[in-house]
Amino acid sequence: MQYTKEMQLGKRRKPKQRDRTRIKKEDYQRMIEHWGAFCIVCGSPHIEAHHVRFRSRGGKGRWRNLLPLCQDHHRDAHTHDSTRKEYENKLEQEFGQHFWCDEFDLYDMGLIEHPTVREYEKYFEGVKK
Repeated sequence: MQYTKEMQLGKRRKPKQRDRTRIKKEDYQRMIEHWGAFCIVCGSPHIEAHHVRFRSRGGKGRWRNLLPLCQDHHRDAHTHDSTRKEYENKLEQEFGQHFWCDEFDLYDMGLIEHPTVREYEKYFEGVKK
């Protein structure tokens, strides 16, 4: 087998954008563990995972960019700019300004040395809450 330059250097290829914005089961579960299994506004148990930084604006499907909202409050978040900003401020306060990023974003910004989940988590451990 012939190794590519990326394989020899140990670099990872960046997944496609649609795959990076998709919510994985682990991230959904981590969102639930952090925020609870109820709408953070009204307490309804019928929740949807809301991308706080919209996917169209570069937000990824990582748990730090997700909030559990009922259908009505989810719709409000997409309809009212003030609600969107409120949620973004909430997560920025909780996780720092790069809450919406994944490991590839942090790597591209020069904030971590390698685009790995381990480095990604390590970065957020160092962010002040």
